Amino acid sequence: MKEAVSPIHLASLAVAVMPDLKVAATSGPHYLSEDFQTGAVIDTEGNTWIVTIPRSPMAGATMEAQNAVLDLLGQKHDEGKIGFDVPRPVALGQSDGQSVLVTYPCVGTPLKLSECRPRTLAGAIGRAIAQLHELDPLPFYHAGLPAYSPQEQRDRHHQTIAAADRTGLLPARVKRHWENILANDDLWDYLPTLAHQNLEAEHFHTSGKVVMAMGGFTQSVISDPAADLVWALVGTSDDFFAKVLAAYARGRGGLDEDTLQARAQFLSELAIATYLYQAVEKSDEAAIAEATEILAEIDADLASLEPEEVLAYDAQLDSEDDLTLGSGELVNDEGVSFTLPPVTGIGGDNTGTISLTNDTRMASFADDPTATSFDEDSTVTSFPHSDPQFSPTSTELGEEAPSKELDPAELETIQLPQAPDFNRPA
Repeated sequence: MKEAVSPIHLASLAVAVMPDLKVAATSGPHYLSEDFQTGAVIDTEGNTWIVTIPRSPMAGATMEAQNAVLDLLGQKHDEGKIGFDVPRPVALGQSDGQSVLVTYPCVGTPLKLSECRPRTLAGAIGRAIAQLHELDPLPFYHAGLPAYSPQEQRDRHHQTIAAADRTGLLPARVKRHWENILANDDLWDYLPTLAHQNLEAEHFHTSGKVVMAMGGFTQSVISDPAADLVWALVGTSDDFFAKVLAAYARGRGGLDEDTLQARAQFLSELAIATYLYQAVEKSDEAAIAEATEILAEIDADLASLEPEEVLAYDAQLDSEDDLTLGSGELVNDEGVSFTLPPVTGIGGDNTGTISLTNDTRMASFADDPTATSFDEDSTVTSFPHSDPQFSPTSTELGEEAPSKELDPAELETIQLPQAPDFNRPA
């Protein structure tokens, strides 16, 4: 990654690709990301020009495609397909091996996060994002944008999790939670769209309650539309995001809001995984500390969802469905098994495993159509293996563990709270 250049250097690069440009001053807005640097110059006639340069070879390779994206979006605006304008390309060229893109500035004032209030622009922003995603992605693909199917995107997310896990700093509970989300096929049943992929509040240029233009198209891809909702989820109030999401879903023909929010939440968390492994690669101790602190907070939030009595459970159990688990065995620390009466649980298939407190090691239930049901206020019983009455007998290798019917009066009762619904964001 190249070092950031000075505003004066940016101005000289603009002149290199626009020889007739007479620069009088440099100006904001100034944007700096890992891939691009953007600034502005003012000419002697008072006109403002936006100058963008890549900071890596990979970003430079996408510059031409991004230029084509802006051309196409400008055409869509002129045709009335989208209600917002975009920066219009003026010049694209090279100067001493450095790619340079110069565009006209967007109309309107860049939005500030402090201005993101529910009754101001939430609806207009949601509709603008929906209009972007409703465009036919095929012309943008032919223009050179990368495209990822839902399965390809899931594979990429798995790779990100694996990279973060190799640092040894990813909490196991967080990793398991993310993998369970990726395993949910319903959550990833979407149509790839043209996605901005780098949206922030300041990329919306507004006037009053109207979105006049959208900028910052430097990382666009054809992929998951939920990526363009992340900025509002993590950077604005719950009320503002809810209104953005509702307007967006209506603009897309009634997409499921819960599914969109779940993926946006997942993507916001996964960004920390990327931040972590990149920080480790750079030996950036401050960034490593920041990433691990955020991951610890996510881990604590997940831990707060788990019942105190339950150490592990299937994260895909659906709390809205009653599942008959049936009768089964309770196995204590020494491997002695005991028969349980028929019970039911809460889940999504006909078998399940629930690990309980250290009073019991595991309760594994087989399908039993005769089992009765219980709700989240019901109880299950656990065997207090410290009771000398139930001390295990020795068995030879290969023999089954001894089994004994339990007297309900001798059993310790624990509460089994309702399992969280992992098809919705925490």
